[in-house]
Amino acid sequence: VTDTVARSRRHLSAAVLADGFVTTRVGRPIGATPPDCLDRDIGGCMEPLDGDGRPSVAAPAFIRRWRVAPVPAAPSPAWSVTVCVVPVDQRRSITPTPGACVHRIVSEVAP
Repeated sequence: VTDTVARSRRHLSAAVLADGFVTTRVGRPIGATPPDCLDRDIGGCMEPLDGDGRPSVAAPAFIRRWRVAPVPAAPSPAWSVTVCVVPVDQRRSITPTPGACVHRIVSEVAP
C-alpha cells in the first residue's frame, strides 16, 4: 500500500508539473521540436526538475519533456503541445508514466 501511495503521489506531481509548463508557454512564440522529444532526453525539449518542480541539474527528481508540432489545416497558426513529466528513475522507459502527460492545442496570436 505504501508503494502504491508513493507512486500515485509521484504521478500526480508529474501531471501538475506537465500542466504548469503548458500554462506558462501560452502566449509565447512557439516553434516545432523534433518528433522524438517525448521518447528520449533531447536538448531544447527537456529539462530536469527537482522534487518541487524547479529546474535542477544537481538533484533531479523528474524529467520534463515536451513536443510541439504544427496543426495542419488550422484556420490560424495552431500548435499541438504535449508535455510529459516522468520520475527520473523511469526516464529510460519507452512510454511515459501514465497520467503524467498533458496535451493541448494552442494558437499563436501575432502581436
